[in-house]
Amino acid sequence: MIRRLKFLFGLVTLLFPTAGTLFATCTATVQNHSDSPLTGFPSGPGSSSVSMSATVAAVGDLVVIAAYCFPINTFSGGCTPTAVTLGSQNATQTSVTMNPDSGTSGTPGSGQGRIYYILSAAASGSQTLSFSISDGNQQMQVAYIDFKPSAGCAFSHDTDSPLGANTAVSGTFTIPSFTPSAGDVLFNYTITSTHMVDPVGSPWSTLTWANGSHFLQNSIQLVAYDLSAPSGSVANNANTLHTGDSLQALLTSFSLSGSVAANGCPSGAPVTGNHCYFIAANGSDANSGTSESSPWLHAPGMPNCTANCAAHTPVAGEGFIFRGGDTWHFGNSSASPYTGGGLGISARPMEIQPPVSTKEHRQAASIMV
Repeated sequence: MIRRLKFLFGLVTLLFPTAGTLFATCTATVQNHSDSPLTGFPSGPGSSSVSMSATVAAVGDLVVIAAYCFPINTFSGGCTPTAVTLGSQNATQTSVTMNPDSGTSGTPGSGQGRIYYILSAAASGSQTLSFSISDGNQQMQVAYIDFKPSAGCAFSHDTDSPLGANTAVSGTFTIPSFTPSAGDVLFNYTITSTHMVDPVGSPWSTLTWANGSHFLQNSIQLVAYDLSAPSGSVANNANTLHTGDSLQALLTSFSLSGSVAANGCPSGAPVTGNHCYFIAANGSDANSGTSESSPWLHAPGMPNCTANCAAHTPVAGEGFIFRGGDTWHFGNSSASPYTGGGLGISARPMEIQPPVSTKEHRQAASIMV
């Protein structure tokens, strides 16, 4: 297939592979992450609060927070949180909490951990992330990951695992496990009585934290994630350094839903600004063309483009999104949808040259690239 584009302006066209789908499924990307120092480590004194500067990429991001406490003197018990805040927002705790430690050895996990989240950040930029408790003299730490949803999409909290806890494990931790919705963003918070080591098993990914490790300070804490949960059950799959270690672990998941807003472009589209138009075989040129629910039948430059389609003159940097699986014909006037013949806008035509043996273009998804 030979394609020749003669527009003198920049025209961007995005292709999507499935009929009936005008834009990609909602997705998430990791933006920022960091962790505070571990207060009171290694020998005290402890504290009743810890804070750090957290950078949120954009309003609407999901911020997931791991909060940790460990009583320095008693080596047993837990802590009672009073607040976890990001800027002016109070974070929500998931439904499952790690158990307090019991015993002088610090079992079952050398501390107590909790997962908190903010589904939609109210502000972007640098903000103070704080974790406060009503107890004193504790080692404390917070860490966060900032997840950005694709354009037009938003997060909701989906599923929490049961607590995974064991006092004599070795090798790979397969507890806990749970069954999130396929495609969920997953978050894993695991603590042990000694140390964890790489690699962390599937489907988990790790990040490099402030101490230069894939684990939080002193490597007894793991924070990991997965951007798109597989179908079925998902297990922890972290690895311990020593035989007979104790552990506690929590897994949680977040779903994405939504659609591209009017004139909105999918995340990552190579366009200037945020102006995209939608074209589909079941569309109408009388539609606005600015959303998947109101697509045009033709694209500007097709001779059969009329009404609102014809009234629009493309400018550099705009996106034109064709529904995947649809075919536009220009050599067979009896086929539908028919472009009306050769393509072009006044002296700036766009030509599609088909294979020698045919008179029509049949590439799935679109006729423009």
